[in-house]
Amino acid sequence: MKKSSLFSKLKDMPSNQRLSYIWDYYKIHIFSIIILILFISSFIYTQITKKNEFFQITYIGNYISSNTLSAVSNNLNKEILSNDPKNIINLDTIFITNDNIKGNSNVANKLSTEIATGEIDMAIVSKKFFDANFSTGIFSNLDSINGFSSLPLSKYNLLTKTNSKGKTAVYGIYIKNLNIINNLDLKNDNDVLVAIPNSLNSSHTLKMLKIFLK
Repeated sequence: MKKSSLFSKLKDMPSNQRLSYIWDYYKIHIFSIIILILFISSFIYTQITKKNEFFQITYIGNYISSNTLSAVSNNLNKEILSNDPKNIINLDTIFITNDNIKGNSNVANKLSTEIATGEIDMAIVSKKFFDANFSTGIFSNLDSINGFSSLPLSKYNLLTKTNSKGKTAVYGIYIKNLNIINNLDLKNDNDVLVAIPNSLNSSHTLKMLKIFLK
């Protein structure tokens, strides 16, 4: 006897029995389709609302509250990007102490990884941290940035250093009196703004410095 089709079976059933039959035999398929639709919808929404990282600034030092970071980050995005819905400037912090300022600690390893992969574009560090890590080459020679010399540098205290080749150059800018960053209310006047050589967004470094130094 020829097996009847699903359509034929459903056709001869009452409405309530028809729904019960479909649910009993096809609920796994129904759940799978619903999950697939939700996944696709979530993926599309994420892609539509996703923001490109314009720049990443990391404060390496003492604890800063999330509220303070958020306020300064919002200000950066407003002043520099005019709250661009497609791009964002991220500001975060890595808490570091004198014990893990350099070496094989978890914090130091995490920091080294983020710098090596270009995740950090610019950082705010203490002079002590700078001196302890200068020889590793993780700080950019700011003089080598095209257009850097045209900035109003005379208004600010610059950090110069002689590298292993005997060449002296600017490697940082002390943050005291720097526009916008002052809102972080950092207590250490020896904190320095530095750029990272292998930054993924290095093309924006000069633009960021112009905002900080204006």
